Amino acid sequence: MKRLEARVLIFVGIFVMIFGLYYCLNSFLVSQTDTFQLSPLNDAIGGIEYRRYYGEQQGNRVQGSLTITGGDESVWFKIEDPSGATIVDVGAVRMLSFDFTAEYDGSYVFLFLNQEDSWKTVMLTQPRIVEYLSLEFWLLVVGAGAFSLCLGLFGYFSEKWFQGRKNETQAIPPP
Repeated sequence: MKRLEARVLIFVGIFVMIFGLYYCLNSFLVSQTDTFQLSPLNDAIGGIEYRRYYGEQQGNRVQGSLTITGGDESVWFKIEDPSGATIVDVGAVRMLSFDFTAEYDGSYVFLFLNQEDSWKTVMLTQPRIVEYLSLEFWLLVVGAGAFSLCLGLFGYFSEKWFQGRKNETQAIPPP
């Protein structure tokens, strides 16, 4: 293997490893923001209730934040687990951060109640893990980069080693 080919393999190996590690470690956690409108109070029902459903698995950490704008900038907020039991009930809020661990698999219900005669805008932000491709794929990419790097290093140093051995054998006259 020529030294130029070995250097190219080393460069490609390092690039592929860094690229694979970047996506393996950094790109999976993103913030997802849901923005929606709550309609004004209807006196006949005593408030407008709005439900959002989020599927979770047991043991998942559920966290996020709320920001409300419009009117008096507050809504009533609570979270129910899949069985209907209330796990977060904070009453009227303007801003809120929440954090809990899902005890059951299923849909968790986020309830919002507008008790004012004005439109409200709710921004619900939650960190979410997003897998662009599977972790196994990115580990395979890192492995391919490591293989290319090793092959390039072997080619680079083996040529120097063989060249040095060749010069040593030429310097010694035959008996």
